[in-house]
Amino acid sequence: MSMTSRALKLLAIATFTTASSMSLVGTATASPQPPATGGATVQPSTSHGCAYGTFCVYDKDGNKMFATASDWSSSTGFFGGYSYFNNAKPMPGYDHVDLTYRWPLGDGRYVTGRRCIHLGHPEGLGDFDQDEVWIMQVRWRGEC
Repeated sequence: MSMTSRALKLLAIATFTTASSMSLVGTATASPQPPATGGATVQPSTSHGCAYGTFCVYDKDGNKMFATASDWSSSTGFFGGYSYFNNAKPMPGYDHVDLTYRWPLGDGRYVTGRRCIHLGHPEGLGDFDQDEVWIMQVRWRGEC
């Protein structure tokens, strides 16, 4: 890992730790804009309202309800995740997301699912098969 990517990861973790008492939408961390190449950016700075360098979860109405640029987990999670987008910065070893979620079965039980989500369009954009789920963990990783 380069010194720059290590510093960005540590900054994201420190910012997330500081912001952990905020609401879920407030957990997003600021990210520098992507570099320009020939007058155009490599990837949009925001896509679907998701800042460059973050992973976002949306509710059934398409409102962003969660964003993070660092690993996140909760023993209780949060309910209402309907779709997601990985707007990661290309960074070997740290630009895909392992997402752990729970589908409620209606009788108090649930099924735990896990997805490895690639970055960008169209691979990083998806939904939970027209269901709302509990989001339990986001872990940044390398190639799926």
